[in-house]
Amino acid sequence: IQKRVEGLRKNIRELEDENAHLKERQLTAPKDAIVSDTVSSIQATIDENVKRVEANRDAIKAAKGEIAEALKTSGIELGTDQVDLLLDSVLSGDLVRLVAAFEAARLIDGQLAKLISTTGDNMNSARKYFAMHAALFAMLVRAQDATITKIDTQYMPKLDAILGDIKAAKAKTSNLLKAENRPDQKRALEANRESQRVAEDAAQAYRRYLQGQREQIARARVKAVHDLRIADNTYETVEASVQLRNLMRDSSASFEAIQKLEAPSFEHIFKNDELRREFENLTRRLDAPSS
Repeated sequence: IQKRVEGLRKNIRELEDENAHLKERQLTAPKDAIVSDTVSSIQATIDENVKRVEANRDAIKAAKGEIAEALKTSGIELGTDQVDLLLDSVLSGDLVRLVAAFEAARLIDGQLAKLISTTGDNMNSARKYFAMHAALFAMLVRAQDATITKIDTQYMPKLDAILGDIKAAKAKTSNLLKAENRPDQKRALEANRESQRVAEDAAQAYRRYLQGQREQIARARVKAVHDLRIADNTYETVEASVQLRNLMRDSSASFEAIQKLEAPSFEHIFKNDELRREFENLTRRLDAPSS
């Protein structure tokens, strides 16, 4: 579903770029012609593209609804603005995959607990199943590590670089405003300063979001690592299947930790079209391959 949403967003960007090009052609197009495009024929194409953009946006909204419903089924209820933040951010794929991994591990672990119950005191079976239980925790800790590493080494450095560029642009604008400017030049510079303010607000909010997600994942990781150590230790020294059942029941709380991940609600981002567009632009820049 996420790949479908990204495809729809790509369609929207291409249609909007095409409309910008068509509007340029419209400036020099004749009002009447037989073999070339006219002002009215170009406008008709623009209008059709606008309809297609709206259709793509409706499809994105429907896809987000599907993901929200799937998360709800897994016990994770998010508000509309939280779903938007989750799916419009650069972490969208990482977080949804992490939640899916924990949900799958929880279900598998439940099956292992039942298998241990049915095998009674057969230590060979218990040892085998508990090894699988430990392996699940190892997988989940690895998934958490991978997400934290991506935030630290990929997204945060790129975002800091973007904030540095904005700061430099603001300084240049301030210096230019100190000079003698015509009224139109002053208006242009003031418009630039406002655009820079919007971009900086969005980037700072994005940074808080990424940092908040990192802290939540790190807290969940502490619990998962502790349970992994206990699972490894018990695997090596297991004496009775009843001990395994008790430990597995207690450690099930770890699977709930990831489901408590909440997307911070930056309502001012998603209720302001200008800030939202800037947020989406930042997502594309953060997700771009490093040169």
